[in-house]
Amino acid sequence: MKIDASIGLFEKCSKVLIEVEIASKGRAERDFVNKYMKIVCENPRNGAGEHYQLQDNRAGFTGRVYFDGPEWLGGQMGMGSFFYVEKRAGQAGYRSAYAFRINNNALFWKLIAAGYRIGENRIGGGRLEVPVIAASHPTEVPTPVPTPTSPR
Repeated sequence: MKIDASIGLFEKCSKVLIEVEIASKGRAERDFVNKYMKIVCENPRNGAGEHYQLQDNRAGFTGRVYFDGPEWLGGQMGMGSFFYVEKRAGQAGYRSAYAFRINNNALFWKLIAAGYRIGENRIGGGRLEVPVIAASHPTEVPTPVPTPTSPR
């Protein structure tokens, strides 16, 4: 299944949690923040809390999507796609309260562009409910992190 087709399937989930793990060294965080702010016009740390993670052992970033839904939903998302849908239901460990997890940066960016945000996203009546923090700061547009210029 192509990523664009799978975005609509997330509307069948009761909740979707989006997390990001970013390298704490180098340009990874600056590049990530700049891209996120171009799409959303808001700092990715706003309201993200523990779901925005800087890690020393990481190169670049990893977008993680946890979601709940019936068994067929996880299977349908993974069918013929280029991302793996990890079954989490009944397993002990990190975020085991969610039935499924997908680690895929392209899917992460498509969900962000579709209105999902880092943190918990609830779906009500087939419609995405914007997280409270994001909705409470509609006019706040942070200044992008400057990108250094190359020497000439």
